[in-house]
Amino acid sequence: VESLKEQVFGSQVFQEKVAQACKPAAEERRASCEEAARGALFCQLLQRSDSAAASAAMSTACGHDQGAPAAPAFLELGKQRHVARAAPEDELAKEMTHDLEM
Repeated sequence: VESLKEQVFGSQVFQEKVAQACKPAAEERRASCEEAARGALFCQLLQRSDSAAASAAMSTACGHDQGAPAAPAFLELGKQRHVARAAPEDELAKEMTHDLEM
């Protein structure tokens, strides 16, 4: 989850969204605003992503537990193994950054 956060937080688009959200904040409160905005925006992006990696990251990073997931179907097991080999946090970061650009 931390590497995913680093990738998303490092995105220029993400940084612009955080700055835009905290622009009206007073200078002395801007740092705390940016910290809160980063967390909230990251959780919103995770919520919009429809993947197992996003759900797992959301429960860890945002404190949301979507309930116990249903047992995967046989066909989904192969897909999950494939995603695990392809560094899912990298793909999720790309997807989330793409969502920000829209």
